Amino acid sequence: MHSKVKLKDIDFDNNTFKISKNIIDEHLVKSVSEYGIFNPPILLKEKESFVIVSGHNRLSIAKNCNYKEIY
Repeated sequence: MHSKVKLKDIDFDNNTFKISKNIIDEHLVKSVSEYGIFNPPILLKEKESFVIVSGHNRLSIAKNCNYKEIY
């Protein structure tokens, strides 16, 4: 089940699960900015925020595109 999560509630500084490099593909940027995120990131709820398990690059792009929330 997917639910709405505000980007302000995601801890972008917690990279515990990050294995990818900070290389943002221009095709991914174009896709997210034009069509949105089709493959939802995996988030882990902690006390008052969410930790990114999978989808660091997609969420970084969404943040840079001024998304306020994801589904």
